[in-house]
Amino acid sequence: DVAELAETFNHMLDRLSGAFTAQRQFLDEVAHELRTPITVLRGHLELMDEDPDSRHGQTRALLFDELDRMRRIVEDLLLLARAERPDFLTLGQTSLTDLVVDTAAKAQALGRRRWTVAEVADVSVQLDEQRVTQA
Repeated sequence: DVAELAETFNHMLDRLSGAFTAQRQFLDEVAHELRTPITVLRGHLELMDEDPDSRHGQTRALLFDELDRMRRIVEDLLLLARAERPDFLTLGQTSLTDLVVDTAAKAQALGRRRWTVAEVADVSVQLDEQRVTQA
C-alpha cells in the first residue's frame, strides 16, 4: 500500500539523517582530538635547536612542514563537519571592490609573484566575506 511505502520511505530518510549527523559529529570529534597532539609536537619542536644547517635543523624544518600539512587536514575535517550547519555561512552585503583589493593585498605576502588587479566592478554582493577570503 501507499501508506506503508510512505512510512518505510520516511523511516529510511530518518536513518539517513541520523547517519549524516553521526558522521559530522565523528569528524568534529576526530578533528578536535587530533589538534592536541599536533599542538604538543609543535611546541616541543619550537624548543629544539633552530640551526637550519645542522642535521637536526633540517629534520626540524621537515617536521614543521608535516605538522602544518596535518593541521590543514584537521582544519579541513572541521570545515567538512561544520559545512552542513546553518551557521556555517555568515552572509552580508560586501563591496566587491573592497574585497578584491583586500584579498590582493593579502596575496602579496604569499610569495614573490607580483599580484595586480586590473579592474574591479563597483558593485555590492551578498556573500560570506571570511569564507571567500579563506578560499
